[in-house]
Amino acid sequence: ALSPAAGVVAFSGSADGNFGTVARGNSKTLTYVVRNIGNADDAITITGPSGSGWSASTDCPDTLAVGASCNVSVSFAPTASGISVPTP
Repeated sequence: ALSPAAGVVAFSGSADGNFGTVARGNSKTLTYVVRNIGNADDAITITGPSGSGWSASTDCPDTLAVGASCNVSVSFAPTASGISVPTP
């Protein structure tokens, strides 16, 4: 147990964040699960990537309760050919 009480967040999913090759006109979404594995509620802020073709959505609350989890989905839908790296 943590002393003093603390929220601890763990992520699971496609941890490497590699979208591979996504053809123009198609899209790919990776979903990450955020889980509070600590022993106190934890305030969280989710900021998705920006840049052409990148978007994010989440069902995470402002405060994640002990043992609770939520999802963060990051999508890439390219509109041009080439290499794209999201801006955090």
